[in-house]
Parts: sequence; structure tokens; C-alpha cells
Amino acid sequence: MTWFIGFSEGDGCFNVRDKGFSFSLAQDEKYVLTHIRDTLGFGKVSKFKDQEKWSYYVEKRYYIYLLILIFNGNLVLNHRYSQFYYFIDKFNTTLFNNKPYEYKIEIKERLLLPTLNDAWLSGFVDAEGHFGCPIETKRKHISHYISIVFEVGQNGEVRFFPYIQELLSGGLIAPKIQTEETHNRIIFKGYTKLGSIISYFDKYPLRSEHKLESYVLWKEMYKSLRLKEHLNLKLLPSLVAKAQVINKISKVSTSN
Repeated sequence: MTWFIGFSEGDGCFNVRDKGFSFSLAQDEKYVLTHIRDTLGFGKVSKFKDQEKWSYYVEKRYYIYLLILIFNGNLVLNHRYSQFYYFIDKFNTTLFNNKPYEYKIEIKERLLLPTLNDAWLSGFVDAEGHFGCPIETKRKHISHYISIVFEVGQNGEVRFFPYIQELLSGGLIAPKIQTEETHNRIIFKGYTKLGSIISYFDKYPLRSEHKLESYVLWKEMYKSLRLKEHLNLKLLPSLVAKAQVINKISKVSTSN
């Protein structure tokens, strides 16, 4: 369930509407949404009209109530907690058939932190992470140079990224102040700093098909770079081709 919470904190949406309440997730992949529906045992998966995009959607009040129980006291991100607090307040105070809903919820006023022994980070990376292999050209002694990068981004989560930096023993926190809101991103570069990340995702696998595919190829590239195969001119063209595939897949999965 922690994977689902992490994934939802990345891509989920709690909606308060005039006619009631809903929860939704939108993805280019049907598989990951049907997995969520089948695991929870409720909700609908449907295709967007005229788009290659799918949504998981819940609106029945009792199922919304069950989702609230899952998330209550188990959220990590500050802005998600603020949205959730508002959602519960409206859920508790909105009349259903001219009377309060039979189940009143007391919000648990706490935020958790993920660990390397639960799947929250795996779910969140499925929604917001990126595995890439940037390719540089015109190096002095080599036509192409391949580096390896793992990064996670989220707006305005100042508390979250220093914790992830400590949890994964590295990474560069890169804020970009372009508006009044601070955009934070943690970036891990270089094959010598990625061991703990690979150990974690091997233990708690990614579940979206694009993200898992990019990770598997990225992990293979990590092994090749550790063996310095990118410095072998005979092996370099195939590694460049693989890096291009990884970046293409990662671009698709990040845009979901």
C-alpha cells in the first residue's frame, strides 16, 4: 500500500465538486491503473476521449471514505497534506442527502518520512522520477561521452529533498527560483554514487511499464560504465544507441 500512497502523492488528485467528491489518477499506461483498481477492489479505469491516456477514477462515497482511511496519517509531502486536510474538512462538513455522512473522520495531523524498507519512494519515482543517460559530444579524445543520472522533482517541498539526500547518501539539491514558488529537484550523477539507489529499486520494483523498462536499461548502462566500457571505441556506438533508447523511454514516462 505504501507504493500506492507514494504514486498518488506524485500523480493523484482529490477533487471537491458541487455534486460530491472524487479521486483520480491519469496515466498514458493502462496497466498500472488496472493494477491499482484490482489491488484496491474498487474504482473505474477508462480511456480519455480522443487521447491515448487513461484514468483511474473513484467517486462512490464509501470508496472515497476507504481512500481517506488509507491516506490519513500516511502522507509525506507538505502540499499533499494541505490538500488532503481541506478534502477531509469538506467531506466531514458536506451534507449527504441533507444529513452528515455516517462516517466522520478525524484527521491525523502528522507527516511521515519514507525509508529504504518500504515502497513509498518506488511509487513516488514511478510518478515523478527520471532515469537518464545524457550524451555529450566533441570530447577531446572521444566522440561521445555518456553519463548516468537519476533525479526526482517536486515543487515547493523544501523539507523532503534534504531528507532524500541523507536517505540515499548523496545527490545534489537543485532549487530554481523562477517564481514565488521554489522548484526543488534532487539529482544523482555518476556511477560511483548510485549503488544504494539500485539496491532499493531491486528490492522495491517500479510498476509502471515505461519507468521499469527505462530503469532496467539504465541499470545495464550503470554496469557498463562501471566496467569503463564507454572508453572502448568498439563498444561505444552500441552504448550510445542504448543511451538514446533510455532517454527516449524516460522522456515518455516522465510526460505521463
